[in-house]
Amino acid sequence: MTIPSTIDFEYTFHATQNNGRITKYKDHISGEEVNYTYDSLSRLATAATTSTAWGLSFGYDGFGNKLSQTVTKGSAPAMSITVDASTNRITSHTYDSNGNTTNDGTRAMTYDISNRIANVSGGPSNEWYGYGGDNKRVWKKRQTGGSTYEENVYFYGAGGQRFGTYTLTDTSGTLALAVKETNVYFAGKVIKQGSTWVAMDRLGSVRYRSGSPGASSDYWPYGEEKPSTTTQDRDKFATYMRDHTNLDYADQRYFTSAMGRFLTPDPYHASAAGNHPETWNRYAYVASDPINNIDPSGEFFIPVFGDIFGWIGRIFGIISGLPPLPSGADGNGSAIVKIDPEWKKNPEKKVKEVDAAIAAALAANYAKEEEGEVADFRFPHHLQVMCDRYSGSAGGVRRERTYQLRDQKSEPMTVGGIVIKEQNYLVSGEITSGNASWIGPMFTDNLSKGFSKPVTQYQTFTAQIVRGLFVTPPTPVMIREQNGLDYGVLGIRMEADVIFINGNDGKVPDGRGNRVANTAPCKF
Repeated sequence: MTIPSTIDFEYTFHATQNNGRITKYKDHISGEEVNYTYDSLSRLATAATTSTAWGLSFGYDGFGNKLSQTVTKGSAPAMSITVDASTNRITSHTYDSNGNTTNDGTRAMTYDISNRIANVSGGPSNEWYGYGGDNKRVWKKRQTGGSTYEENVYFYGAGGQRFGTYTLTDTSGTLALAVKETNVYFAGKVIKQGSTWVAMDRLGSVRYRSGSPGASSDYWPYGEEKPSTTTQDRDKFATYMRDHTNLDYADQRYFTSAMGRFLTPDPYHASAAGNHPETWNRYAYVASDPINNIDPSGEFFIPVFGDIFGWIGRIFGIISGLPPLPSGADGNGSAIVKIDPEWKKNPEKKVKEVDAAIAAALAANYAKEEEGEVADFRFPHHLQVMCDRYSGSAGGVRRERTYQLRDQKSEPMTVGGIVIKEQNYLVSGEITSGNASWIGPMFTDNLSKGFSKPVTQYQTFTAQIVRGLFVTPPTPVMIREQNGLDYGVLGIRMEADVIFINGNDGKVPDGRGNRVANTAPCKF
């Protein structure tokens, strides 16, 4: 990332591991060069400059609580805490019965009936907050002196971006709004705030602000500002606004960079899964990898760069409670897919479990739409089969299925970027297609056997919507056949000259009383 004479960042990825994590960062303007290492659970283990300037190591427990930040060289912020293993709460902090932090030793917090911070007192600043129906903060009152206050009102666009900040004044009972700041966005990222141009890095952290002179910003790995705190009440670390309280407003809750965790449990219950213990920790930040993951809404983390398609399969398991993909099975490729022992053991039971989980996830998304929780947004619901035909294949029989992504009302999905991912669970035989990915609302999936043995497998799909920095988690979707029936799971049986999908062989009458493979051209 380069803006001549202003910012010039270089990121180095692992030379042999295609995992999307960076191993080195270099700022060509300041000359700082930082190496990163990760533990066996992909958590940030160390961050250190190649010079003697600073170095940090990080300690975690089994549920991803950041327990320590230890200085290994030079000068850097350190921290150490103990956590109650039964609740994931910091033992030196106080909490209410809903798990919300009420005192962190510096600040006291009170909450409204929806577990949103209503007031922060003590510490650097006293502030009060109000929220809209979508839980976005729309009002803030800050004590600027003994009996003086500043009140701001926030307005958001259809995509959730904060477009304007206005100062609310009361003159003898007459209320008025004055423009304090308006934001300009490009490709989902803010590029101008008021009269100031801003530049963000890969995490969405503001790294430069124009002016006379311009000012650069930098952060320690978990978001503390370095080398010292600059003007507050503006966007800083990883898309978050940093208040005068030194807490980060993270859209649906609040983050403390000093502790590297959220103050309240994750309000998005579906982001916890029984088969991913770290997601049981409702306070942890971005799976303990703040170098490569972000959490713009405060509800679920997403990777910034790298193997996004591989992550879709894994996060699918986290979001819906379904089994994540086996290691090495995600992404396009030609390696032979291994038989899934859980599906082979009892496929009928697995189909019922997955069908129920997908139906529950879709119902939760639809409820969010109805409640207006996500402004002007429709969640994906199903893949409509547009065309189902056989075609010749040098490796054997091939059945082509063209799908179109649609919403709950069966309207085509066209908003933002769309990523579709399939998951395959092999029960018998051999396949080499792995788990393919497609970009866009319409795609064709080719099912081809290619081996002499019959194949039995099961297949599911997820869809992810990317609209600027607003990214949904990979959402499980149904498959709607041309006869109108919906399936959460496709049961696929490939034989010598026919491919069955949920018992349908894809054949049609030939006019002479025979059933033959459908090879008619697709018509949309």
